[in-house]
Amino acid sequence: MKQRKSISTRTRFEIFKRDSFRCLYCGKAAPSVMLHVDHVLPVCEGGTNDPANLVTACQDCNLGKSGVLLSQKPASLKETAKQEREKFAQLNAYNEWLREKRVQQEQWVAQIADFWLRLEGEDPTQWRLGTAREQMVTQFLRRLPAEEIIDALSITYTKSWITKPADQNRYFAGVCWKKIKERDTK
Repeated sequence: MKQRKSISTRTRFEIFKRDSFRCLYCGKAAPSVMLHVDHVLPVCEGGTNDPANLVTACQDCNLGKSGVLLSQKPASLKETAKQEREKFAQLNAYNEWLREKRVQQEQWVAQIADFWLRLEGEDPTQWRLGTAREQMVTQFLRRLPAEEIIDALSITYTKSWITKPADQNRYFAGVCWKKIKERDTK
């Protein structure tokens, strides 16, 4: 990185003199403000210490300007309001999409729970699947379509030798993970 030579005291004084010891941005003058010499084209943008690139600026204007070009104007209030409305509209649309996604997921969980209870010979209107099983279904719904999960349940319940609920849960989870692995390798 190329080092820039600092502005000499003599050059600084000549710039102040040329600009009548007055900030060219806000008009404040010495001695009521601390004056600086500012690069019109910032050093970080390739500006030099040539007097044509230097102006007198009060401390507040110079530090506030920093490395920003004077040609870069802040957005108007109208433009800022338009951008804020757009952000708000996007946020509302995103929140609506999340709500729709959650409602759809709840419907799928209910559909799978009803199917699971019927496989166990229970009436879905009288029984709940249980929190642990619902959480398991919810996790698999993040990786598998509902029909794949229903298929995994069908496979699990064709195994008549699996009688304990804990074993059924493990076998069902294993079938789901196998399906996930198959999908991920495609």
